[in-house]
Parts: sequence; C-alpha cells; structure tokens
Amino acid sequence: MDHFKKLYHEYCKTYHIEPNELLLGEIQKVSGEDNKTKSLNLSSFNIPEAQCSILGKILTHDFIFTSIHLNDCNLSTDALQALLHGLMTNTACKTLELKGNGIHGAGTEALAKVLRRNQTLRNLRLEWNQLGSMNSPAFSLFCDALADNKTLIDLDLRNNDINHVGGTEVASALKRNTTLRSLDLRWNNVGLIGGRALLVSCQSNSTLNELQLIGNNIPDDIMQSITNVLSKNTEQRQMHFDHSQNMAILSRQLQNVHEEKDHQITTTLTRMSLQEQTMLKANRSLAEKLKKLQDALDDRKSTFNALTSKNTLLEADITEAKQQYNDLQNTMKKMEIDQQELIYKIRREFKQEKDELIDIQEKLQRDLNENLEIQRRLNEKNYDLERKNEKLQTTIRELGETITINDRDHQIKLTAIDDENQRLKLKHKEELKDQELITNRDLQRLKEAHLSTEQTLKEQITKLENIRTSLEREINSLKSTISTQKLNHDEIFQEEKFRIKNEEEKKQQELEDRIRTLTSSKDELEVIIIRLFII
Repeated sequence: MDHFKKLYHEYCKTYHIEPNELLLGEIQKVSGEDNKTKSLNLSSFNIPEAQCSILGKILTHDFIFTSIHLNDCNLSTDALQALLHGLMTNTACKTLELKGNGIHGAGTEALAKVLRRNQTLRNLRLEWNQLGSMNSPAFSLFCDALADNKTLIDLDLRNNDINHVGGTEVASALKRNTTLRSLDLRWNNVGLIGGRALLVSCQSNSTLNELQLIGNNIPDDIMQSITNVLSKNTEQRQMHFDHSQNMAILSRQLQNVHEEKDHQITTTLTRMSLQEQTMLKANRSLAEKLKKLQDALDDRKSTFNALTSKNTLLEADITEAKQQYNDLQNTMKKMEIDQQELIYKIRREFKQEKDELIDIQEKLQRDLNENLEIQRRLNEKNYDLERKNEKLQTTIRELGETITINDRDHQIKLTAIDDENQRLKLKHKEELKDQELITNRDLQRLKEAHLSTEQTLKEQITKLENIRTSLEREINSLKSTISTQKLNHDEIFQEEKFRIKNEEEKKQQELEDRIRTLTSSKDELEVIIIRLFII
C-alpha cells in the first residue's frame, strides 16, 4: 500500500497535479484494514480526468486491489478510457463496478478492449449505463470481446438501453462464450426477436446457468423455454461437475493405482538390482575371502613348515643337549673320581701330618717329661739346699753366740754365703721360668699349627663340597630345563596343530554355510523373477 501511495505521489509530481485528499483518505482507509482482499471503493466520488489518468497509470503496476468500485462517479469518456487503459494489463483486479456512469460509444469500446486483453477479471457490473443506446457499433465490439473472453463469470447489464439488435448481438456472443455463468439483462428492451435469439444461444451454450430477463418485453413462453434450457444447463453442468469430480476421483485412484504399481515394479526392480548387486558383492567378497583363506592356508602351511623346521632344529638342539648332558655326566664322573682321589690324597696327607704331629707331640711330651724331671731334680736340689740352709741356720742359731762373737770375723763369709745363696736361687728361678716359657711357646706353636692345618683341611673339604653341590645343581637345572623345553615344544606343537585343524574345519563349515545361503538366495531370486515374469 505504501508503494501505491508512493507511485501516486510520483505521478502527481510528474504531471504537476495536486494529490486528491479524498482519494488519499480512501487509500489510507484501505491500508488500515487487516484483510487479504483489498477493495478500492471510490463510488460517488467526483474524480477529475487528470486524477483518473494517474489512477490508470498506477493500475498498470497494481498488485494489491482485487476489487475496484467506481459507481456513480459521472466519469467522462476520456477519464473512463484512462482508467480502463490501466486495467488492460492489471493482474490483480477480479471485480470491477462501473454502475451509473453513462458509458457509451468510446467508453464501450474501451470496455471491449479490457475484455479482450485482461486475463483476471471475473465480475463486471455495468448497470445504469448506455451501452446499447442507438444501436451503437461499439456494443457490437463489446459483444465480440465478450464472446472471446475466457475469464469473465458474472456480467451485469441492467438498464443499458439494449434493444432487440443488442439482444441479438449478446445472443451471438453467448454462443461462442464458454466461461460466463451469470448474465443480468433486466430492464432493457430486448423484445421478442432478442428473446428468441437468446433462447437459441442458450440451447447451444452449456456454461450459462443464470439469465435474468425481467422487464425486456419477452413473451412468457420464451421466458419459460429459456428457464427450462437454463435449468437443463444447470442440471447438465451439475452432472458434468459430478462427472468431472467422479472422473477426477477415478483418475486420482487410477493414478494412485498406477503409481502404486509403478512403485511396486520399481521397488521390485530395485530390490532385484540390489539383490543382484548383493549377489555380485557376495560373490566378489566370497572370492576375495576364498583368496584370503587360500592365502591364510598358504601362510598356515608355511607357518607349519616353519614350525616343523623349528621342531627339527629343536630336536637337534635336544640331541645336542643330551650329548652335552652325557658329556657333563662323564665330566661329573671324572670329577667325582678326581674328588675321591683328592679326598684320599688329602686324607693320606692329613694322616701323615697327624702322625707327624703325634710324633712331634710325643717328642714334646718327652722333652716336657725331661724338663719336668730336670725341674724335679732342681726342686730336690733346692729342697736339699733349703734343708742345708735350715741346717746352716740351725748351726747359725746354735753358733749364734759364736757368730755373734765371731760376727766381725765371719760377717764377710756369711754375707758372701747369703749372696751366693740368693744368686743361686735367682738363677734357679730364672732357669725354671725360661724353661716354662720355652715349653709353653712350643706347645702354643704346635697347637696353632694343628689348628691351622685342621682349618685348611676343613676349608678345602667345604670348597669341594660346594663345588660338588653347584655341579649337581647345574646338572639338575639342565635336566629340568631340557625336559621342560621338550614338554613345552611338544605342547606348542600339539596345540598349534589342533588350532590349525579347528580353524580349517571352522572356515570350511562357514564356507559351506555361505554356499548353502547363496544357493537358497539364488533359488528365491529365481522364484521371484519367475513370479514377476508371470505377473
């Protein structure tokens, strides 16, 4: 609507015309209505010719107004021509009302042009005009345009001074028209001739359902005949409408059936093509899987051969290990013999050393006995000396007085004797101490030598025992390792052999199942194809 007003203002500015406030108010009123059907109602407006010219130019671009009302506007011929010129190319207007505008002559010709060129106008109200006055040739053009029109449904020609000639023209137009359903010719002057012409045209026209002829001086029998013909047209139209509906329903049903059949055939063909593609894919995949299985079987064979070669190598290793074991046993026997010999030698040496030690001990014992005998003798001598000393002391005591008397004389002698006695005692004690030290030193040395020899022998025996234990442990570990490896290799060989056998049986079973499935699918497809060919 804003576009309409904008165009109106632009055209007014271009042609230097003041905008009509009443016209703008009506346009504004229409823009305020909230409906899809827009109606431009300018009835009873006194529209100048210049404004009509602008409206005609705007209506060539109009896509808004579906209904235009210009009743009782006293439009001049030029104003009407300008408006109708714009409606020739209009594609929105479906209803046009031009009641009471005194249209005749050039205005009628302009209406004829609109009927020829406009492809959307369906309702035309032209009552209270002068289209058929004075047998105007323009009305003949109007009727010819009506005959060629393919969109008009309702035409109102009341009070248009149409006489029997105009009635004949209208009847001639109705014979060729195939869309008009309602025609109002009331209050004209068609007369008997025009009525008969209209009766003939109604008999040949199958689309006209309503024809108003009151006030046209037509006899009642002709009016009744026209009414009967129109009722027949109505019935025929209703029958045609029902038949059209039934045919449309049947055609839709038939189309649905055809579409369903086409869809079924297409679906079946698609399914068949998909099944063929699936079979081809399955065959290709089966061939690929067979190839893969053959490759896997070859790999398994190569693996089996490799395992066989490994087993051969393992048997050779086991044989070599057995040989090494036998060699180790021989070595152990030799070592045991050497050990026995070494033990015998050590025992013999130990016995010799023991005998030597016993001899040394006996010798030392003899020396000790001799020393003890010497010590005893010395003790006896000491005892004798002590006894002598006691005797001397007794003598001294007895001769104390003599000694005392002869103290001076015998003092030197007595001192010398005491010194000598003391010296002898000290010497004897020192000799005893030295003898004891020598004896103890010899005994200690013999004990240490005996202990060191015994410790050395024990260490040698311990080392030999450790060597023997380690050798026995190594022999046992080698035996267990060899037996374990042999058992493991035997178990691995048996498991691998059993697994390969199971896999081959399983794959063979799967291949047989797939072959059976493909065979059954092929049979089903053949049955479906046979059924389709039968259908």
